Amino acid sequence: MKKILCSILLALTGVMSLSAQSLQVVYLDSLVQGNAFNDGDISGIAVVENISSDTVDVRLKRIDANYNALTDSNAICWGLCFTPDISVSPPSFTRSIAPGKQDTAILHVYPDKDGRNRSGAITYVFFSSDNPSDSVAYDIQYEVLRDLGYNQFQAAEPQLEVFPNPMHGPQGHFRYQLGASQRAFLEVRNLVGKTLLRQQLTTPKGKISFSTRGWPQGIYLYSLEINGKVLETKKMILR
Repeated sequence: MKKILCSILLALTGVMSLSAQSLQVVYLDSLVQGNAFNDGDISGIAVVENISSDTVDVRLKRIDANYNALTDSNAICWGLCFTPDISVSPPSFTRSIAPGKQDTAILHVYPDKDGRNRSGAITYVFFSSDNPSDSVAYDIQYEVLRDLGYNQFQAAEPQLEVFPNPMHGPQGHFRYQLGASQRAFLEVRNLVGKTLLRQQLTTPKGKISFSTRGWPQGIYLYSLEINGKVLETKKMILR
């Protein structure tokens, strides 16, 4: 009887381990907006984390069934930015994510700049290359609007944020927004003052990805410099 019970428990344990969820979306641009006249490429970001105790080989796909007038021309970036006709990242571009680590996908939509308001959602799925049922799905809503002009950013207060924060993976991202006629730079330094990244911001708003490979775990400082003056400095944590 004890042998039978042990066999049942082992079988149940095996089923539970097979069905365990390994992947979790920890950051998502759930809404991406653009100008209906000017923007021919709008993009969103999703950060996936491996929450299991084993390394997972991860691929990315989009669900093509929910295309519409806006989202019928789009592309996924996972190891490489693919052409719009590729819905699933090929096995040769599988990305290995270690336990507790993260990786980032960039998702593009290409509006036709005809000045018409349009919106639509696309569903994406991160999945294990070895076990496709071990997956996590998420939606990004895309909008292009006639009245979403650059003037609203020119009147806004300058802003610079990093995400995710804390970071667990080899890549981070900045989102920024600037005022009118401003010469702006972002800068990242370690706690002893060494500059690790300095980049000019050349558009009124946007996202910038950067690599943290070779950076030790710890606290870093990032700053927004406007017209030669540091506007603000914030902390960034790398784990």
